[in-house]
Amino acid sequence: MSASMILATVAITVRVALAAWSGSAIVYFLQPELGTICFSMMFLASIWLRRPLVGKLIGEYVRLPQAVMAHERIRRCFVHLTVLWALVLLANATVGIWLLLSATLGTYLLVRPIAVAIISVLAFTCSVTLFLRVLRHLDLHPRSSGRPAPIRGAQEGARKVGRRSPGPWR
Repeated sequence: MSASMILATVAITVRVALAAWSGSAIVYFLQPELGTICFSMMFLASIWLRRPLVGKLIGEYVRLPQAVMAHERIRRCFVHLTVLWALVLLANATVGIWLLLSATLGTYLLVRPIAVAIISVLAFTCSVTLFLRVLRHLDLHPRSSGRPAPIRGAQEGARKVGRRSPGPWR
C-alpha cells in the first residue's frame, strides 16, 4: 500500500471519528474546508519562498524546455497564477464555510459543488489564457519543420559567450 493511500485512510478515519464524537455533520464537512484554507496558505507561502507552486506543478505535468521555464516572464506568470489559485482555494473554502454555517445541510450539499465548479472553471480559463498569452510574448511559433522557433534572444545570448545555442527545443 502506498504512503498516500495510508495517509488518506488515516485522514478519513480521523474525520469520521471527530464527526461521530461531536455528533455534528458540520464538524465532518468543516474539516476539508479548513484543509483547503491550509493549501491556500501553502500556495502563498511558496511565493514568499520564491518557489511558486504553480510552476512546480506545471513542471511536473507539462514538459517545457528549461529555457522557457527559466524565462523571467514565465516565472512572473507562475507567481501570478499561484496567487490566483491561492485566492481560488480561499474563495472555495469561504463559500463552503459560509454555506455550512448559514444554510441547511441539504443546501450546502447542493450549492457548494456548483459554486466551487463555477469558481474553478473561471480560474482555469483565466490560467490557461494568461499562460498562453505569456507564451505568445516569448515569440514561440512553429517553424516549417514543425518545431517551434527559439525564444527571442536565445541565439544572441549564446553568441555572447562564444557558442552556438541549439535552441530550447533540442
